Amino acid sequence: MDILELMIQQHHEAVALFETFAEAPDDERPELAIQLAEALTLHLTIEERWIYPIARRAVGEEALAYAEEEHDALKRLILTMLRARNDLPALGDAVRELEQAVREHAQQEERAVLPRLGARATEQGLGLSCADIVKRAAEFRREALREQGGEPWA
Repeated sequence: MDILELMIQQHHEAVALFETFAEAPDDERPELAIQLAEALTLHLTIEERWIYPIARRAVGEEALAYAEEEHDALKRLILTMLRARNDLPALGDAVRELEQAVREHAQQEERAVLPRLGARATEQGLGLSCADIVKRAAEFRREALREQGGEPWA
């Protein structure tokens, strides 16, 4: 699997988690919110550390500036969702808002960014395998959370 396939797979996994959340009993929803936060945070980390630097050359600064603004909005929505975990009506609202933003972001990215990366997004071009990228992204995420004073969903 190459990094582009990984990005698309993660988009599909996020959509599946949103669907699982929508069908889940109330007592399972707080845990599913944590799973969503972890999956989305890992994905955003991979994009910011590996995809966006190569995309900057392929699609230009303007397109990436928009994507980075979307990332900031997604991060705020993730935190809102996590803070609402113990208030089920608020959690439902937060997840629906996050889902809409993620679906729009994934659609735009799959249409306008990922197809233009080509050979730059191969293991050879990146210097790392997908497995190594996921492992390093998880480490970066944990490090960033430690710097912020711990996991926001602990």
